[in-house]
Amino acid sequence: MGCGWYELVVDLRGEVVLAGGGVARLCRLAPEALTSRPVTSFLRGPAMTAPYGRLASLTIRAHGGGSVAGLGMRELDGDRIRLTVLPASDNLADNSRGEESRLRTVERLVDEVVRDIQNPLTGIVGFSTLAQLAPTPHRRRYYLDQVTTQAQRARRLVQSLDASMRPLVPHPARIDLAEITSQAVATTRLELEGHGISLEVSLPATPVWVEADAKIVGDMLVCLIHRGTLGLRAEFSAREVAVRVEGAEPGGVAIVSIELTGCDVVNDVLPSRFSESEARRAAAQTVSDVEFQTGLDALRVQRAELRSDVSPDRETVTVRLGLPAVPPAPRPDQTRTPVPLDILTIDDDSMMGELYAELLGVSGHSVTACRSLHAAREALRSQRFDAVIADFYLQDGTYAELAAELSADHPELTSRLILITANRASSQVVEWLSHRRGTPVMPKPFGTQALLNRIAVITG
Repeated sequence: MGCGWYELVVDLRGEVVLAGGGVARLCRLAPEALTSRPVTSFLRGPAMTAPYGRLASLTIRAHGGGSVAGLGMRELDGDRIRLTVLPASDNLADNSRGEESRLRTVERLVDEVVRDIQNPLTGIVGFSTLAQLAPTPHRRRYYLDQVTTQAQRARRLVQSLDASMRPLVPHPARIDLAEITSQAVATTRLELEGHGISLEVSLPATPVWVEADAKIVGDMLVCLIHRGTLGLRAEFSAREVAVRVEGAEPGGVAIVSIELTGCDVVNDVLPSRFSESEARRAAAQTVSDVEFQTGLDALRVQRAELRSDVSPDRETVTVRLGLPAVPPAPRPDQTRTPVPLDILTIDDDSMMGELYAELLGVSGHSVTACRSLHAAREALRSQRFDAVIADFYLQDGTYAELAAELSADHPELTSRLILITANRASSQVVEWLSHRRGTPVMPKPFGTQALLNRIAVITG
């Protein structure tokens, strides 16, 4: 097992097994002087207890006194933990120019994340809307999977900047409990399958509306599944997980049930109900325990119910989370145009092309999706289009080049051209728009109705 320049390998007892030269330099010790010693002798802070794969802050203690600020991220590597440690940019005086340049890219990374996150955010908004309009349960499940995929894209981008803990404040809103459950299961399935644990979810054919905080509900479901499978200790090790969502009449209680099967002892990591004594029963107050308790408190405020039962043979634990049901939310306006249009979309993100086809299909339009200017030119040679939607920055050119070509070869489309951009403040975008003030612009992320309204306006 190797070790990178800015890495530590730690065993499950918390002792350093291998140390990279960069970390050793920050601690003012030789790499071998760090081994066989507790990692907490050198590193402290949120990064030491943050979830695996999340970047957080830490303090690096130097031998002989003093400390420096840094960032750290833990990853599981077999039966050991691999910890990446980077110093803050203010502490680079004694580092090489190459290291300094690498760490100074944080400012550029922020700009890139802000720009790149707009596509997945647009996907989340668009596919969430489509889930409410899906004609079949199978199609609805597909849209919910797309929401989860784009949420994971957004989460990875955010985590590349900072993953420090924030105060958890509940913000109740009307949410689809089945959608939240589907996302929570999707985020945990891959991880659990890697441990030989099967995870299945059963969703109703129609949305189940409740009033609660979507993030808190999703995080709590993930936490309950983790505690019942991987656990905080070794009291319980379910091998099969079945998650079901049951609807209810408005005024009743909608239920998410989690069946954990394959144990031979009672799971004392899971609370049996919302009560002060049982919720605080865990012996060690780890970060996970603190977050779990915070989530329990927040759900209790939102009138949630939590119960768990053990089967007579002690093989299955069933956890039921109940939330007050509310009347269905109004369905989005599916305004169908009296005249279906043929629309060309150009975006180098394949997800955006699929989203355009689905969203515009709601109104009866047909879509040809292209990922480059070259592909768009070929489509324009062989097909007639009623409108064009294009991102500003493309793989092989820009929206400005496209507009110039349309003006020369397809003048009828110049007034039916919609600019999509994730970076309205870009100097190139600002400069181009300053000379074309009438150009319709839609900043990402945008909603279904905003896109349909814009199409209706430009086509009269």
